[in-house]
Amino acid sequence: MRQFDIVENPDLSTRGYSPWVAVLQSHHLEPLETIFLAPLVNDATRILNPVDIPVEFNGQQLVIAIGEAAGVPKSGYSRVVGSVSHQEDAIRRGFERLLGGF
Repeated sequence: MRQFDIVENPDLSTRGYSPWVAVLQSHHLEPLETIFLAPLVNDATRILNPVDIPVEFNGQQLVIAIGEAAGVPKSGYSRVVGSVSHQEDAIRRGFERLLGGF
């Protein structure tokens, strides 16, 4: 997997809320047993905050929920179905707002 790839969410209990997740971790860290991901949320009623990134994927309007990003065990996250690399600048700005407050 490469940074900004979209992979299927293997967790059946959260797949309705987040069918996919975006890989935020650099592919240069591939040897790690964990991976840093952010959910692609399909909640149409979600109020966007400064760290959410709207994207369209697979014909759906989704949100990359940067504030919900987490490091998780890598197992189960392997089926790449797309990429949000075209949103790299917006994703990086979201992290700057999350970590820096502006």
